[in-house]
Amino acid sequence: GFSLQSVMMKLIMGNANRKWEKNPYYFDHKDAVAVQDAYWEKYKFNTTLLELEPQETKALLKQCRSKGVSVGSAVITAFIAAHEDIVGPFVKNQKQLWVPFDMRRHATTPIGDVFGLCIGAPSFSYTYNAKKPFWENAAVLHKEIHKRVSKLDSHTMETPNSHPTFMDALSSFALLKEVVPEAYTKTENLKRYFQDEKNITFSFAKRSRSMVPGSIPSNLGPLDIPETYGDLQIDKMIFFPVISDSVPLNLGGVSIGDKMVFSLSYPEQRDKGNFMTSEMVQIRNMALEYLGFPDKASEKAIV
Repeated sequence: GFSLQSVMMKLIMGNANRKWEKNPYYFDHKDAVAVQDAYWEKYKFNTTLLELEPQETKALLKQCRSKGVSVGSAVITAFIAAHEDIVGPFVKNQKQLWVPFDMRRHATTPIGDVFGLCIGAPSFSYTYNAKKPFWENAAVLHKEIHKRVSKLDSHTMETPNSHPTFMDALSSFALLKEVVPEAYTKTENLKRYFQDEKNITFSFAKRSRSMVPGSIPSNLGPLDIPETYGDLQIDKMIFFPVISDSVPLNLGGVSIGDKMVFSLSYPEQRDKGNFMTSEMVQIRNMALEYLGFPDKASEKAIV
């Protein structure tokens, strides 16, 4: 069907492609390594886990069913509420969520015995209402999520005809200009690109930063796979989504054998010690309290 948003995106990308092709940049391996090395010299990967044992998972599932919400919706709401308690409310542009979901559920023909990943991520506004009970907030979020993923929005399937070198420059280089500016002195190509302040990729990068949500909950749910492989017994599984220094809550959830784990992953600045980890541990502990497990609080990020 007709999608005004899709039409607008095609017009925007058509204009961007024309501007890019007048003054393109072609990056090589040295450019990519310079940016990646600079990033990992400045940051390290960290994560804080929320883990529930089988009996705890079952207790939470029972509670969620009685409240008419899914476990995923409850956990997401708990982390958002905890973030507001520990850090404060999200800034205006981050009072929204991107909720990844499996687009294969909308397939009109059988998928068959294949392995693949095809996700959509509707974006919508959500603000935790501290004046209302936690479970009431969870019900509001649950209803909104399921309304969004139950009906496919056609524009998510239409990829604009973006020039591949434009997308390479935007995703791999323009978005990191403000994060690791020191990297752009490492090669002559990066220097020229960095000094070209009117380049169309930089305006796109600036615009995209204002669209970043406060939360991206990626929940794989319970995995329907064997727990035993010969002498190997799977105790638990952990899903780490891509980290982002601009998304405050980046959650990855997965469970196997009724043992549920949610990871809260983030980049930690090396010169600031474990400041982010301390904050994330407090958020995790507060989320556990909202979910009904205050005794599981710990000063450790991974327990």
